[in-house]
Amino acid sequence: MKRHDDNSRPRVPKKLSALITSIVCVAAALFYIVTGGNLGDFLEKNGIDINDLWKNTATVTDGELEVHVIDIGQGDSILVRWNGGNMLIDAGPNSGEDALRAHLDACGVKKLDYLVCTHPHEDHIGGADMVVKNYEIGKILMPVTSVSTATVNRLLDAIEEKDVSVEAPAPGDVYTLGDVSFEILGPDPSVEDDANNSSIVLRLRFGDTHFMFTGDAEKESEAKILESFPESDLKSDFLKVGHHGSSTSTSEAFLAAVSPEYAAISCEKGNSYGHPHRETIAVLKKYGITGDRLLRTDISGTIVVVSDGQTLSVGSSGN
Repeated sequence: MKRHDDNSRPRVPKKLSALITSIVCVAAALFYIVTGGNLGDFLEKNGIDINDLWKNTATVTDGELEVHVIDIGQGDSILVRWNGGNMLIDAGPNSGEDALRAHLDACGVKKLDYLVCTHPHEDHIGGADMVVKNYEIGKILMPVTSVSTATVNRLLDAIEEKDVSVEAPAPGDVYTLGDVSFEILGPDPSVEDDANNSSIVLRLRFGDTHFMFTGDAEKESEAKILESFPESDLKSDFLKVGHHGSSTSTSEAFLAAVSPEYAAISCEKGNSYGHPHRETIAVLKKYGITGDRLLRTDISGTIVVVSDGQTLSVGSSGN
């Protein structure tokens, strides 16, 4: 796994910078439409040629995989796309539906091969019913839950209406689609009574690069994963930090095992929870994840990570 000196600054390739700019502009235009604005006025005012931008966003370069940590507010929504597949991990809060739809449409998404609903909290599945209603879904992965809320019920109703296949994955299950595969690491059945610890945790592989997605899994779930899997199955180039950077997650032992080159925190600027907590920032810093290695949606906006199967390039809408 490639490492960097803490004082170095990763270069954002021009191609990636152009991609991010295009996605942001197209998403902004689509969001403007959804919220009742006039597209022509918006494009003219901002000097945007929508056709040129769409060429940059609607397809993924052969041999590459993109991970978009979408700036969705206080919540999680991560789009993973590659030539031949799309996957959405969580769908953000109810308040982020319009922004999520604009982002998916800007990226030319028509079908999601997998929709992963990590756990039944509103800030992770609030927009999931919208996604199910408006996009073709290959399969939904979600944990078994007894939670009954308006948000959960809307999702279940949408699933029933669209007759989408749903599966509750178990640790050790492996899913493969073309050049991409991912293994389920959690939740362990012993911690499923707690909503956060019932989060689906998965490690995705593309070529020689690996990505760890943790939902809101807390230290108890992390400990079960450490007990159940060898360290070689946990090391990853990228970590989506658990529970928006809460001190309930990201134990030293888990972080040491994952040993990421980059980490991302998805949270809203000025959120009432105080995310990310200083304890989490401190442990990340202890393991060298600081400066440009630590990416935050509350600071940098939408984060885009591109893998060519060997190395990662990272940029954000705030760059």
